[in-house]
Amino acid sequence: MASFFRIGGDHQIHIHGPANVVGGANRETADHKIFCAAAVQFAAKIPQILDAKVDAKIDALNTELDTKIDALDAKLDAKAESLESKISALDVKLERYRREHSAEIRRVEETLSTEFVRLEEKVDLRLQNMDTRLVAMNEKLEIHRWAADQSVVESYRSFVNTSILE
Repeated sequence: MASFFRIGGDHQIHIHGPANVVGGANRETADHKIFCAAAVQFAAKIPQILDAKVDAKIDALNTELDTKIDALDAKLDAKAESLESKISALDVKLERYRREHSAEIRRVEETLSTEFVRLEEKVDLRLQNMDTRLVAMNEKLEIHRWAADQSVVESYRSFVNTSILE
């Protein structure tokens, strides 16, 4: 007849041997032998049971850690994509500002260029006007000099004529 001992959980130890020995001493010795044999078998299976349980827990922890790492990786990827999109948006804004400022600079340069050309033409006209006035003044001065010379010559002639006649 066989005896079964239940050892925690679903583990059973099956022991072969006489289970119905009649008599007190034989019965205790047989029970003792059965118990010792069961204990030895149980002790032999403890490392396997513990290894299985530890392996299962390690696998569970690895799975949990992998899940957390994957979640963290996904979060980091999302943040990186968010940063890339923000940087891209800033690049677009900077490019727009650069184009706007370049256009404004060209507009101001054209305006200033037009203004300088107009101012240069105005200055040229004024200088030309001044030159014309100076030429006219020089001509007047020449006329006055000639007239003054003529007057001096006439006065001299008159003086000479008057002095000679007297």
